[in-house]
Amino acid sequence: MKFPKWMYWVILLIGVLYLIRDIMYWRYWWSLSWWTAAFLVIGVGGLLSKKEADHRKKE
Repeated sequence: MKFPKWMYWVILLIGVLYLIRDIMYWRYWWSLSWWTAAFLVIGVGGLLSKKEADHRKKE
């Protein structure tokens, strides 16, 4: 799916907020929420793929 760049920033921000929440209650490594990983991966992946797509257009 293609989303605007700002939406990937919002998804990444949500992932960081989930990560902060998980770290506050972090007792074990496995206590990290899978939502945290999902939002972080989608946000970072979307931003990186957008950069690559923009870079390819310029060449």
